[in-house]
Amino acid sequence: MTTSRIIASVTVAGALFLTACSGDSTTETVTVSQSSEAATSASSAASSTSAAAANKGGDQKSVEDAIDAALDQVDGTVVSVDREDNSNSYEIQIVAGEETVELRVDGTSVTEQERERDEDDIRAAQEAIVSVKDALAEAFAAHPDAHLDNIELDRENGELRWEVDLEDASGNDIVDLVVKSQ
Repeated sequence: MTTSRIIASVTVAGALFLTACSGDSTTETVTVSQSSEAATSASSAASSTSAAAANKGGDQKSVEDAIDAALDQVDGTVVSVDREDNSNSYEIQIVAGEETVELRVDGTSVTEQERERDEDDIRAAQEAIVSVKDALAEAFAAHPDAHLDNIELDRENGELRWEVDLEDASGNDIVDLVVKSQ
């Protein structure tokens, strides 16, 4: 990755952070190209959240741990993560082959909930360039103290993108982000 891309990524993340410091829920758009070193360093910085916040779940490390546990169970592409309110329990949907598998991850316990054939999810998983972890890294870089409510790979007006909803430690919505995935 070139230095100018790293600087641009960090600048965008910083600008988004400064514009999002309001009490109202807002929508932001973040453009991410494949894995970036800036996202990796932002991931490391965001991983150092307080123990109290980590116990409620939704911080970057808890979400990534849940994703890893789900992917250990089902190999595929994550298309959505939905955290249960103020908990460390997640519903994660993974496209594996020609079906979408929904898993519940609660700590280290992973339980399959359902399997279905969802053409939209399958097509989105095949076309996605930005992974769920890269999209989360960008969101948490802009809002390091936030907690994930949900993230979903979705297509709107022909554009494939990650829709990320973040909240504060009390469960109040703080921002809805859009991270382009193509």
